[in-house]
Amino acid sequence: MEPIKCRPTAETENYPFLPLPPDFDPTDATADEVASYRRESRWTVHKKVREGVYQSYLDGRIRKIIFASVKADRERAMSAKLTAKRPPGRRCQTQREAVA
Repeated sequence: MEPIKCRPTAETENYPFLPLPPDFDPTDATADEVASYRRESRWTVHKKVREGVYQSYLDGRIRKIIFASVKADRERAMSAKLTAKRPPGRRCQTQREAVA
């Protein structure tokens, strides 16, 4: 299986993603698989589990995340048009305001 190709960034260098098949659609997934699917860190996945965004259960010693809750969060984020970009900050001062 070929790993998913993406441009290297600070996040992807620290968190190597698992290779996922193109038709990846399980009923349950591990935290590493969800992190790879959503391009999030494992820490973010566990944070979302604690906050109740992702529903999960313990299967023996392994925490499984219900994939329907992952898809629902993805759809919510896409409908709200949430992006990773920060909102714009203060406007730049013009030269006249800087002198005054």
